[in-house]
Amino acid sequence: GAHRRPRERPCAAASPIRSGRRDDWGAARPPVASVRPRPAATGAAGDPEDIWRAVRARLSPNARLILRVLDEDGAAFARLIRAYGGQALRIPRRLPPPDHELCRRLGEAMLQRLMATFGGTVVYVPRCRFLLAAVHRLRIIRRYYRYTSSGDSGAAAVRTLAREEGLSDRRIRQILNTCDELPPGAEALPQLLDT
Repeated sequence: GAHRRPRERPCAAASPIRSGRRDDWGAARPPVASVRPRPAATGAAGDPEDIWRAVRARLSPNARLILRVLDEDGAAFARLIRAYGGQALRIPRRLPPPDHELCRRLGEAMLQRLMATFGGTVVYVPRCRFLLAAVHRLRIIRRYYRYTSSGDSGAAAVRTLAREEGLSDRRIRQILNTCDELPPGAEALPQLLDT
């Protein structure tokens, strides 16, 4: 029989986005004995417009449209995907009363922006798991540096984070190893998406 050439796997260094089922910025590499990721945020995180440009490139067309409708407001966008990610959301034509669920969860100003474009239609709100997962990893990386800079050993910081997050020590080390795979300026994502 003919010799089949093995399928090539995408190179981790070539692109932070993996092909296949993973929908986030890089799968974690195997843990190493001594984790020393490069420092995450050390002050100015970069120009928010540059970071949003990098983020937008990784969003679906639907998510980019919603972000544009929300005037690139990351906090509003994060609030929407946390509240309704993965759901088809009916946007009313007229502003509902203040005690309506949409007004309570999204706020009147944000709902009015959505109504101006989508009023009277149903909009699928994407989950953007990769974006929220990247923010979660960045927060863990920052807390690791906070713990080690306040005198904890690397191993003690990993154990503390594992307990706090309900994860294994190995998973925390994998997350710390993703530091190099995050796109430039990604350390600003938590601020851009904070509610």
